[in-house]
Amino acid sequence: MALPRSVRIPLALLAVLKAGGAYVPLDAEYPRERLEFQMSDAGIALLITDSRLRERLPLPVGVTCLELDSLDLTGEDSDLPVVALEPENLAYLIYTSGSTGKPKGVAVSHGPLAMHCAAIGELYRMDAATRELHFMSFAFDGAHERWLTTLVHGGSLVLRGDELWTPEQTYRVLHDKQVSVAAFPPVYLQQLAEHALRDGNPPPVRIYCFGGDAVPNASFELAKRALRAEHLINGYGPRKPWSRRCCGRLTAPPPAMPPMRPSARASARASCTSSMSSCARCRWVWPVSCTSAAMVWRAVTTSAPG
Repeated sequence: MALPRSVRIPLALLAVLKAGGAYVPLDAEYPRERLEFQMSDAGIALLITDSRLRERLPLPVGVTCLELDSLDLTGEDSDLPVVALEPENLAYLIYTSGSTGKPKGVAVSHGPLAMHCAAIGELYRMDAATRELHFMSFAFDGAHERWLTTLVHGGSLVLRGDELWTPEQTYRVLHDKQVSVAAFPPVYLQQLAEHALRDGNPPPVRIYCFGGDAVPNASFELAKRALRAEHLINGYGPRKPWSRRCCGRLTAPPPAMPPMRPSARASARASCTSSMSSCARCRWVWPVSCTSAAMVWRAVTTSAPG
């Protein structure tokens, strides 16, 4: 799936899931070589895009292309397909940045994903009144926890467009749309906090999530003081925040990693999440599920014991 940022993206992803398929989010801005590798490595059968992006995408031989802006469904069956899904069935495949070599595809199955979304929704106290600003690229791992968890709990999404907003634009949207949950990279969150400090009227956001990089203590204190949210939730980890298994709310910047608990309803066991053959940083997680043949790479966990 490669589409411009709009309501069509979550609709297309939900359609794939309801049909019993698994989706692979692609960013048409990526280099052609990377896109070729991802589509070949994933073994895609169908490409969902539009006519504007189609020319940028190297379609593999034998793959059907579905352009949504020219789609004619006249005469098609409107009944929903009846699909029996098992917990181990694949929901989606996400690719890493490739900073340690070739991008690696990580398989996320329905069972652990559903359990994770339920647990995160409980932790964040999400319900039908939740309104979340979806800010991240859909090619980024953390983006899928955010849109899925919000919709699973009956909430609504506010989507930014393709252009990256300035902190001032985001600040206005948070106010105008009465956003209650938002997730940002730490640097952007700091810029937002700086604007809020100058304005003196913080948005009505109840929970700010941040991840993708470590958060300096000074940035945390600024966000806490200027944004005045109920909770700041740190989703940072060595790999893949959407597959995190331990998390906790921060009320003060800790000198070291605070005590955490598994984020879903299952027992955790030790496994290294470093991308190096020998690591100095480990956390409690479940076994890895990865399409890479490099077994030393312990990037994420997507399957859980009962």
